[in-house]
Amino acid sequence: MEEHSILLAERVFLLCLEDSVEAQHAVGTCFGLARPGLLLTAAHVVEGAATNRLRVVTMDGSGNSTAVDGVECHPRADVAALFVAACDTDEYLTLGSPPHAYTDFPLGEEVISYGYPLMANDPPINPRLMKAHIQSRYPYASEPYEYFAYELAFPAFPGVSGSPVVRNSARDQVIGVVTEGVHYSSQLGEDRTEASWTIAVALPPLDDWMSTLMS
Repeated sequence: MEEHSILLAERVFLLCLEDSVEAQHAVGTCFGLARPGLLLTAAHVVEGAATNRLRVVTMDGSGNSTAVDGVECHPRADVAALFVAACDTDEYLTLGSPPHAYTDFPLGEEVISYGYPLMANDPPINPRLMKAHIQSRYPYASEPYEYFAYELAFPAFPGVSGSPVVRNSARDQVIGVVTEGVHYSSQLGEDRTEASWTIAVALPPLDDWMSTLMS
């Protein structure tokens, strides 16, 4: 396993919903950020779920899981904070900043991500390391723009929502959260085109919200 995948494996977890004491099913990915007890994921992953049924699973073969004590969703962006009393690791990502303002983030920058795709034969769930480039960036909604999205050349997989996006040059610093997969298919005569890519919410524009979580 490559060095950067080991680094991310220690910081990225499977998020499950508890059906009963004995049964849980995976709903997405989450990761440790900034301090013990604070995790981030995509808001739609936990939407409508009762907090007391959410569990964070460490995929180290131990089967250990941690209860989620609280959830706070960003008012507009598809990002949510999870609060846990403890986790089985003291490894956390830090909130990174692009080399310039996030609106000037150089297109073509190589980024990596690590998440848990939900496959048809699940379980088992195997993590996937993704490496690609930032294809574009754009603002959401109308002015004032409260957050930006990065369009990434990762293939889209169910389950990786909530995965961290880090710059390949600074692998312990997260700059985005995977929130959406886009699939494209077209048919022109006998020629068929298929493509998929990933959308991530950029974290640097959410500084005010993030600072309240970490205070």
